[in-house]
Amino acid sequence: MVAHAARAWRRAVAAKNRASFGLQAVLVELFHGNLLPSTFLFEVIEQLILELDEQKIELLLLLIRSTGPALRHSDPGALMDIVNRVKDAAEVLDLNVLEDRSRVQVLLDLVYDVKNHKTEETRSNIRFVLPWMKGILQELSPLQVQLSDLYDDEFVSTRWWRANEINRRNIENQKANEAGKERTGNGGAALAKQLGFNTDFRREIFTAISTSVDVKDAVQRLSKLKLRKQRYDDCAHVIIHCCASESQYNKFYSLLARRVCRDDRDMLYAFRHGFGNAFRVMEEGSDGCKPTSTYLRNLSQMLGYLWGLGILDLGVLKRAPDLTDCSDESVTFFKLAFESALAPGGGGQMTNAFQQLATGDGFKHRDSIRLPLILFLRAHFENSKDVAMETRRRVRHLIGILTSAEDN
Repeated sequence: MVAHAARAWRRAVAAKNRASFGLQAVLVELFHGNLLPSTFLFEVIEQLILELDEQKIELLLLLIRSTGPALRHSDPGALMDIVNRVKDAAEVLDLNVLEDRSRVQVLLDLVYDVKNHKTEETRSNIRFVLPWMKGILQELSPLQVQLSDLYDDEFVSTRWWRANEINRRNIENQKANEAGKERTGNGGAALAKQLGFNTDFRREIFTAISTSVDVKDAVQRLSKLKLRKQRYDDCAHVIIHCCASESQYNKFYSLLARRVCRDDRDMLYAFRHGFGNAFRVMEEGSDGCKPTSTYLRNLSQMLGYLWGLGILDLGVLKRAPDLTDCSDESVTFFKLAFESALAPGGGGQMTNAFQQLATGDGFKHRDSIRLPLILFLRAHFENSKDVAMETRRRVRHLIGILTSAEDN
């Protein structure tokens, strides 16, 4: 039911259908019924912020009014990020396309009221959706699922909801008998050494991440390490390398990177540096060996995910090899990264990133990134037949943003 509701909501929003309001109400009530986590609704809000229009503004107003206080209580840091994102989206919105421009200000006033505790608490109970399931839902723990996961046919085809029960039991067992200690023994140390984490501090970070049951638990474990800013590079290195070393892409590490970057802006610079080291490995290899295709694929999807959500900007390319004369491995990597960033839901944030690069806002040497990037996108996207038509259209738009800087 959750998967069907989420997919139908997405289709209705894309088609500007009024059914999106009813479907969103279902998702909200499932959240109040403790079936969906707050991270799910934060992702719904992020989807609505992209390319704002009148219907999305109304959907945001309804969603924030009914869940704002609960979301603030669940994760104040995430709510603050949403406030900033809404403000940024409103600033770039063309008000001439709206019939009622005052709704934008109403939205801004609402998010600030929620942030400043000026709205009433929303009671967590099922009011009108599935009242006969009220008792059942209250006995369940929230499903550990992301909105984007429910758009993946392969993911939905599995019995994904059972993972929630496994996570719940793991948490209970961990609190009861500290089961995590077993995973930090000799086996964990050997695996850390195998992955190249040769310092005690990197092994501690790896242990904290590998013994966690979800992203929230991983963040709590990392916070107990009391990371100093001098150690942020180590944290970013471990997260990036763990993601790249998996047998297939594991979104957990991308979600973790997103969370730690959102909580501390200095961590953004650590991830820039971490990806810079990864770019060097792509070109030069490590210990005489080139990275595997799996390593490149996993890392490119992670970078694309962080780009697509606006967590990292294009400044990370400052440490990249020359895009006009790089290895085949690097070409494949950056092509996959841009395709991932431009997947449905990521286009709006990439537009903002390219506009920032075009204007030079925050870039000391923008032309060293902008000009090679234009050539790379033209060579590997603009007229490439193996790239989806919608992706090519978006890339042409992004190239236009960068080339307009030359005219100005």
